[in-house]
This record gives sequence, structure tokens and C-alpha cells, in this order.
Amino acid sequence: MRPVAAALLFLSACIQFHDDDGNAVIGSRADMQTPTGDYVGYRVVTACGGTWTDVGVIGTGTLEPADIAAAGEELHTRVADFASIWGWGGTSLVCEPGIGTSIDLDNWRDVDALILRIGDWLRERDYKLQVGISVDSIPVPVANT
Repeated sequence: MRPVAAALLFLSACIQFHDDDGNAVIGSRADMQTPTGDYVGYRVVTACGGTWTDVGVIGTGTLEPADIAAAGEELHTRVADFASIWGWGGTSLVCEPGIGTSIDLDNWRDVDALILRIGDWLRERDYKLQVGISVDSIPVPVANT
């Protein structure tokens, strides 16, 4: 019985436990240092009540993309090097009235660099488009019991 107990103790030391809610987010909102406000070609907002969005990057350009989902896919090609991104694209509610596209990631420490990259893309395209950034753990399937 002792070898079994020792093996179980060893295995439990190798398992990474998360918070009770399954949260595996790296960092916290305090890691985001970008102030809300106006920038050249975009605006950053964090008052996103009623949506899953944590941060909105709102393009202040003159062009509205004809296909928001396609714009989201194009944006993803610009930010694909962020290892923390686990979801993107489509159309969604962001922070202000209307719809936009979204990016989901699990690392608050990447948010500032992501805001800059999104802002550059919005400015280059002269887009009037909302991009929502949601920071949450990667969803995992739950087995039915």
C-alpha cells in the first residue's frame, strides 16, 4: 500500500490545480496599462457593461467594412503571433451600440500590445469598426454525467 500512496502523492504534485471556477487567466486587469481615451485612428474604452467584452478598441475612421466577419479574419492574421489568443472573428456586441468583431485571449499581460496592434490596423484601414477584447480562460468541454 505504501508504494501506491507514494505514487498518488507524487502524481498530485504534478497536477496543476486552478481556482474553483476553472480560471486559468494569466495576470489581472491591473496588468493593462493603456489608458482609456482617444488615439490616432481609434479609441480605447473599458466601460463595456452588458457584454463579455473587457476592452473595446473602437476605430474612428470613415470606412465601415462590408463584411465584419471577413474583417475579423483579416485582423486575426495581423495578431496571430500572440500565443494567448484562443478565439477571434465573427460579429459580436462590443462596448458601444452596434456590432463589431472580437478577439479572445487568456493573458492580461498581452492586452497592451494587442491594443496597439489592433489600433494600427484600424488606422491603416481607416475603419469605423469596434473590436472587442475579452480576457478569459480557454473554454473546455464538460463531460455529461
